[in-house]
Amino acid sequence: MSFNPIMGKLVAAMAEGLTAESSVVELGNQTFQVSDSVLAEVMRHNFGERDSGALQDILNLKGRDRDGQVEAYYRALGFGRYVAIDVNKKFGSLPMDLNENLATRYGFEEQFDLVTNNGTGEHVFDQAMVFRNMHQLAAPGGLMLHIMPFVHWENHGFYNFHPILYMDVAHANGYGIEKISLADTWGNEVPVNTDREPAGRTQVHNARGKAGSRLGKIPGAARLVNWKRHLQVWLRSQMAASQSLTTEEVCEHIKYPGKGTALAAAIRRLQRGRWGNVLVVALLRKKGDQPFRYPLQGKYFQDIGESNIQEQYSREK
Repeated sequence: MSFNPIMGKLVAAMAEGLTAESSVVELGNQTFQVSDSVLAEVMRHNFGERDSGALQDILNLKGRDRDGQVEAYYRALGFGRYVAIDVNKKFGSLPMDLNENLATRYGFEEQFDLVTNNGTGEHVFDQAMVFRNMHQLAAPGGLMLHIMPFVHWENHGFYNFHPILYMDVAHANGYGIEKISLADTWGNEVPVNTDREPAGRTQVHNARGKAGSRLGKIPGAARLVNWKRHLQVWLRSQMAASQSLTTEEVCEHIKYPGKGTALAAAIRRLQRGRWGNVLVVALLRKKGDQPFRYPLQGKYFQDIGESNIQEQYSREK
């Protein structure tokens, strides 16, 4: 997996307040690919008690010589303990199968201040176990960072991921949402304002604006509405003032004609060319040490007909 510029920036931003006892575990061994510009940016900013000399040592390395420098980067930022878990021992990782419950299969019950899933989970078949393992690995009050494929990434892994997934996982488990954003691998982000949950917690109703609904049977009306909607997306993607999304906007479908123009425009801003890849970033804080709970996609919660099933998915349980 690639420890890319967006990962380098996000981890550095979390470094303030670290101590020699601060610990991090990563799902998947990581190949260090943070760019020179991001390394230089990290060195310029006072992200906690970072070791500028160690960061400079990494910056001095070129090409493949940097590949195994992820642990050195974390330690330069102030983390005292670093662990990676993968199916092999590359870069010193612990060999364990992430499809398995790490606590029950391997007796690995250590908890960490930061747990990362940076482009690993999409290659693991059992997604429920990925989330369960992250939950179990995180200490109470600890952070869980997901940086996962969202738009395009065709045939990159088994799965692509959506922002609503992390909102509902957080809701089910009482996590705090520290950050949700869309990003590219180079470190550019479109943040989501998560100050309040959307009605129903997930995807907003998308019934308005059907093609031709206001234009009757005018020939070509559907094509006209579609063209107008695509133009709106393009215009919004060019507007510097529209650099963030509300929670409602990030939960909307991208369908034309439809309501998802803000989300579509944010994706266009991040894409380099028509087929540029876009990531979803979610930073969640575990507040307690309760067992992991499966989420139900929130927009369907009101459709549950059986009280015992509703109780199973109710956060008040």
